[in-house]
Amino acid sequence: MNRIFLIGNGFDLAHGLKTSYSDFIKWCFDYEKNLAQAKKEVDRFDLEFHPTQNNQYDYTVQLERSILHLKHSRSDHGRRNSNYFRMNCELTPFTNELKDYNKQIYSEVKFNNKLLGKLILLFKQREKKTVNWVDIEYFYYQELNYGSNIEELDKDFDEVKNLLKEYLNTLPSPANVSPIVKGIFNKDVISNEINQQRLSDVQHMHPYINSLYDLSLEGDGNLYEFPPVKNFFITFNYTDTLSLYDIDNVIPIHGTLNDNIIFGFGDEEAEKFREIRNNENPLYQKNIKTYDYLERDDYYEIEKIINSRLYQVVILGHSCGSADKTFLKTLFEHKNCISIKPHYFKNEISNTDNYRDILIGISRCLENDASNMRSNVVDKTKTEPFSILKKKDEVFELTES
Repeated sequence: MNRIFLIGNGFDLAHGLKTSYSDFIKWCFDYEKNLAQAKKEVDRFDLEFHPTQNNQYDYTVQLERSILHLKHSRSDHGRRNSNYFRMNCELTPFTNELKDYNKQIYSEVKFNNKLLGKLILLFKQREKKTVNWVDIEYFYYQELNYGSNIEELDKDFDEVKNLLKEYLNTLPSPANVSPIVKGIFNKDVISNEINQQRLSDVQHMHPYINSLYDLSLEGDGNLYEFPPVKNFFITFNYTDTLSLYDIDNVIPIHGTLNDNIIFGFGDEEAEKFREIRNNENPLYQKNIKTYDYLERDDYYEIEKIINSRLYQVVILGHSCGSADKTFLKTLFEHKNCISIKPHYFKNEISNTDNYRDILIGISRCLENDASNMRSNVVDKTKTEPFSILKKKDEVFELTES
């Protein structure tokens, strides 16, 4: 029996990397620098222009990573009820602060990259609720369906991908291993984690089962450990955090920062995916992950792994969201998959965790095979958190690697 680890963004976050969507947006928007510059322009407008309702002033703020257009005026007359004003002024991160800064002046905002602007608005609207990368990839899918200008959307999405790659390259490499993660990597598979209907298949593959020691946990009868033949690590991250650990067989399914990264949509069962696939304009298929997978041999190697023998899937930091549904469905529904063990994030401050969220993601991948989910997914009493938030800005105790 093999074991396949799925490594998602939560794994990087657990090692102290600022790889969340909100971290990226704050860097991309350069909020503090932009706000300070905008306030200076408000002051200049206030001093240089006669205070009448008709006065307006346009200027362009040149940022390091994008161009932001702002328009100041003495009044919002005629614009308060316009869609442009509501979308680009009231919901933009700093325009309300500018209004508080000078209540006589109203500011409109327009983003050169429309997709980036919408993503920033999404972040602002949901700042009290987590926005994950899977939400961004699904947002791109929605834009494909809502009649966006495909040439403009493609250009904007390429810029967002390049910005993401640029941002991740600014992050320092983590220096410390997690003792929790290291322990999970070194554990054997326990018999009560396996689909009980398939347990006999595993036992037949291990003729030396009697030589393994009997755990004899009270109330559970005889439990056995099965050392995996091989561990494989499929990482969806672009970073090299796994290099902290003494492991082999790492497959960066979405690429690395040293080559082209895969960032797009991967649910071929989505309601309108067929319309996208059948569109004759190839730009509609440009950021579909299935096609990207076929441009390298990683997916082929994974198919060989899952076809070779029985395996357990162990989830570390992956939400199992719709953006990777096609790939995950292949992995979870394969006849050789006999166990899916989700490790989860635990917040000891609020006494919450995301185990159920991961289950919901898994269930969407197994939507046509609910019984398989109940049989294969390891219940919460037999798994544990791999990342624990104990106090602000501290995920877990780290030890020197």
